[in-house]
This record gives sequence, C-alpha cells and structure tokens, in this order.
Amino acid sequence: MRRSHWRAALLPALAITLLVSLMAARPAARAATVPQAQAGGIAAGQAAADAVADEVDALVQAGHVQGFAGEVVDPQTRGLTVYWHGRPPAAATAMTAGASASGVTVRFLPSPYSQAQLNSFRNQVFDAPGAVAAGISMIIIYPQATGLSIGVTHGSAQARRLPVIADSKIPVSFFTATAVPLTYVTPVITRSRPRADVASSKVPGRWNDDPPFKGGASISSIFKVAGKDEQEWCSTGYGVHFSNNKKRFFMTTAYHCLAYRELLTQTFWISTDKKKVVGNSFGGAGNYDIATLDTRGGVKGAGGGREVYMGSALINSSHAQTLAPVRGYAQTQVGDYILTSGAFSGTRTRIKVKSTDAEWDSVTADGALDYRVFGIYAAQKNHSNAAGQGDSGGPVVVTVKNGISARGIISAGVSTSRTPCTGIHTGAFKDRKCYWGLLYTPIGPALSELNLSLNVY
Repeated sequence: MRRSHWRAALLPALAITLLVSLMAARPAARAATVPQAQAGGIAAGQAAADAVADEVDALVQAGHVQGFAGEVVDPQTRGLTVYWHGRPPAAATAMTAGASASGVTVRFLPSPYSQAQLNSFRNQVFDAPGAVAAGISMIIIYPQATGLSIGVTHGSAQARRLPVIADSKIPVSFFTATAVPLTYVTPVITRSRPRADVASSKVPGRWNDDPPFKGGASISSIFKVAGKDEQEWCSTGYGVHFSNNKKRFFMTTAYHCLAYRELLTQTFWISTDKKKVVGNSFGGAGNYDIATLDTRGGVKGAGGGREVYMGSALINSSHAQTLAPVRGYAQTQVGDYILTSGAFSGTRTRIKVKSTDAEWDSVTADGALDYRVFGIYAAQKNHSNAAGQGDSGGPVVVTVKNGISARGIISAGVSTSRTPCTGIHTGAFKDRKCYWGLLYTPIGPALSELNLSLNVY
C-alpha cells in the first residue's frame, strides 16, 4: 500500500483535563514529588535551556526569520547551541542575549542548510516514485542540518540510484533499519477469555488499573487479521477531553494499536480483566501515531484520569509503582533527557533526544493502512532498554515538581538497537523484543491537531 499522510479526523474540538483517580485496596502510591531520576539532578538545567530554546522556536514558527537549522541543549552546562544557515538575524541574537539571567549560555554556529531546505528534500525523497521499492522506511534530520540520514530495509544501492537522491547536491547517508511498532501480538485462545497467564492479577496497578484509568497501564484488544483473531497488548498514554466539553473524556494510545477496519467497534480493556473496558477506538492522527479511545464505551468512570504510572511493571504486585499527577506538557529539544513508562518495561531513564525531526513508516494492527509518522528519535545512554513490545502508546515524560510534564507517546523501536528487556519478559512474554533506540511522537502538536487538551492537576 502506498504511504499516506492519512489522519482520522473524527474528533471535534478536544481539550485534556484529568479528574482525581480512584484506586481499590492496596493502590499504587501517589508520589508527592516525583524523584528527578532521569539524569542525576540536571532537570533544572534542562528546563532553563529548554525555555530559551522555546523562545527561538516561537520566533521561527512566527515566520519572521529564515535560515534556522536546529538547536541542541546541554542540561549539564545550561548551554544552548543554535545552528543557522547564513547570518543569524538580530531578532534571534537579541532574544537570546538575555538568557544569561537564567544562567543559560547561548552560541550560534553555522549550518550548510536550513531546516526548511532539508524538510523539503525529505518530502521529495519519501514521495519519489520508487522510494517504497527502494526500501526507504525512515529519514532523520539532525540539528546540525548537514543532510539526510536515510533508513532502508535492504541495502542502499537501489535508493542511491533514485533520481531525487542521485541528482541532489544535499548529502545523504544511509543506515539499514526499520521502525518496529511496539505492540505485542499473540494468537487468541478464545474471544470471550483473555490469556489465563495474565488474567489472575487482582492487585491494583499497571496491569489491573481501576477507573478512572491512568496512563502507563496495560490494555488489550482482539481484532481480525486475514480472518483470524489476534490478541494484542499496548499501553495507555494520557487522559484527555474535548476542548469544548471538559466532561467528554478519552484515553490515548498509539494509532498503530488500532485495527483500521474495526474503527469505532474495536474494544480495549485492562489486560488482566476483560470486564474493565477502557473504551472503543474512536479516531486519532496517524501522522503523530496517536489514537483516542472513547471512554463512554467503557466501564462506569473510565474517563477523567489525570495521572500516569511510574516505576515497576510487575503484574501481581504494585510494589515500586507510583501515580504521578500530570501537570501539563511541553515540547522536546534535542539534548533533553526524557523517561518512558510503558506497561511492559516500566519506567526507563537516561534516554537522550537525538533528533526532533524524524519520520518513519508505520501500519495499523490489522495491516489495513500504512502511513507516515512525524516525531522524535532518542537513545538510551547506556544502550539498555528504552522501550519494548507492549509499551506502544505509553507516556514519554519529564519529571517536574509534584508530578510529570507530558512530552509524547511511545511509538516504535529502531530495529538495529535490540537490547535485553526490562519489566515483563518471562513466561507468556519471554519472546518480547526491546530496543535502546526509541521513536516517539510529540504530544503538543498531536493535541493541537485533534483539538484536545490533557486532563491535568
């Protein structure tokens, strides 16, 4: 199937507001202050550098300047490096001149191309006749803007011969890799009964969440592929609501967790209890790999959650799990440290953002629709697990005072970055695959496109 920029526009104006979550006996503890776990107490430096970078971004997005190439923050030194094609305009240098008040050091470095030039070239490559046959599956633009880094499924010889690449003066490098959607799929025992090996937990937590449902919980669904039933596991992301109706709730997950042919009828439930229905597939935006589950089709009180699970991924125990309040969201900068908190892997730290300008192929769970995703590439610093199968749709966050700031949705792993799994990886899930290379999508643009807002404290 030909790639598309398809998105489901079934959502009217949406905004996100979370209500107080209710847990049964022995709930996961609520963290009064979430530990700054991601990089040894550098959160303050990251926040300061990000704030200055956000100002530069706002100037660029307003269309008042040209030549912007990219930027990198250094949380440890409170540094910000801005790459520019040509002479940086006075408006940009003047804006950053006052950054020293917050202890941020800003420097401008030259770049051979602008972000706009490389984005235009990337679109030409992805849309070129023969790109699919050549195995082009992923393109990453790094902030130094020196060219395109193209991921191919099988060698680069065929891709190199494409006229759009062969005739271009813009440098191109190749790597052999694909984006692996992080769902976990198995054959179905029966439609009326989920797998018995995960259906026994009665302990409240990620695997036996209670309404209103929280982010980072394990959800399951059954759908048909080629006439046969398949069962899949994904993770919840964030509770959201319509912008014009704060009581119209949804839960988010990854778009590739949906069966496109069963849109509006596919049901998702908490993995250890099929009676705990979260909701039905409703819509979403394929270009940001985000889907919404309509909690009106779930159990009473399903919607309205405004917390995410942090900590371990145990099935039969809530030990070392906490509930972190969602305090809002922010955009990601290259150089940031982020955390993932999927239901299978648990909270993973020391994940550093390498590019905020990545694009890759994805496909819905039933294989009925493939599409292009725009997002962020990050890597676990020590090449240990950043996310794995079953974590799709889970939260990508940064810890802040008294909670978390939402940053994105877990989407895929880079195929060449396999690493041992953390969390759930024995028994029925012993063949799980995990990756240190992470592809995720930014939450801010996705919410804006769908007119949604987070449920927040």
